[in-house]
Amino acid sequence: MRPVALPAIGGLCSAVFLFSSLVPTFQSAFTAISPGDVPTMLTTEPMLKCTAPVAFGEGDAMVDLQIDDQGRIVDYMIVSAPGQQNDQLRRNIENSLLFTEFWPATTFGHGVAATVRISFRSSRIDVRG
Repeated sequence: MRPVALPAIGGLCSAVFLFSSLVPTFQSAFTAISPGDVPTMLTTEPMLKCTAPVAFGEGDAMVDLQIDDQGRIVDYMIVSAPGQQNDQLRRNIENSLLFTEFWPATTFGHGVAATVRISFRSSRIDVRG
């Protein structure tokens, strides 16, 4: 058995070494696409189509919007509104969102649901003098 054992062990070790050097090339074919990997133009983010003709009131606010696969606003959540958490601010945000439309996010050409963060800022000019 000794004359056969040395070539058999050598063949087994070389096969394991060669196969282990080829494993990284096969591994990428079997793993899922990572969430940070976005193929070019195969996925798009939601885009603003048109906005409300209503001016936003006093104060600033950041709002997260949930957009469905048709580009309609499904839900919203006020993320931050420094110094203000009242009904008037909520009504101003709702009035602004009432007429706002989006192009939906797409994946491989089909609309998908997505989340967008927008910020509302009061635009007023104070003139003194």
